[in-house]
Parts: sequence; structure tokens; C-alpha cells
Amino acid sequence: MNIKDAIKQAVGAHGIWKSRLRTAIQTGKLDMPVEQIASESTCDFGKWLLSPEMSSELSKSNVQNVRKLHAQFHRIAGRAAEFALSGKRTEAENLIADGGEYVKVSTELTLALKAWRESGSA
Repeated sequence: MNIKDAIKQAVGAHGIWKSRLRTAIQTGKLDMPVEQIASESTCDFGKWLLSPEMSSELSKSNVQNVRKLHAQFHRIAGRAAEFALSGKRTEAENLIADGGEYVKVSTELTLALKAWRESGSA
């Protein structure tokens, strides 16, 4: 997969998570384990980003920033999912609400992905 396609897919796939988390908060159910959501290496983008294929890109600061934000995104999404599944709706809603930690990191990740794509090294 080339970098531009991977970034485009990542932006779309990670954008869908807010909706999935809202549904989990309402229903108390999710279609995958919290551990999988919280792991940066289980989504397709994470597998690609952490692959040996990407090792030559790791010295670039924009790639390091994306990796850091991607890991944070998954940890926060996992925390929101855990709250949702354990009935802690208020805590989960606070994480994904406008101004919440999930939205902040998700926005930063999207901006970092777009900057990487537009930097010419993508």
C-alpha cells in the first residue's frame, strides 16, 4: 500500500470510530473486545504503520508524531469503549464529547495525517 492511500484510508476508518463509540454508549455493546480497540497495532493502518515496510520512514518527525497520536487515539477509544461497556455512560460521553480527550486527539491525528500526506514524503 502506498503512503497516500494508507493515510486516506486511515482518516476514514478512524473517523468512523466516534459513531461506533456513540452506539456502544447507547447499547452497552460493541462488536470487538476493548483490548483490540485500545491496541494501535490491530487496525489495518496500525499494522501498516508498524510494519517493517515503514521502518525507513521512522526517522521523519511527521511519522513519529503520527505514530504517537495513533497510539493515543486507540488508548482513548479503548477507554471510552471500556466505560461504555461497563455502564459508565457519563464518563464515556465526556471522552467523546466536543472538547473531550477523544475529539482532541482524533483531530490532532487527522491533522497530522493530512500534514504527512501533503509534506511530499507521503
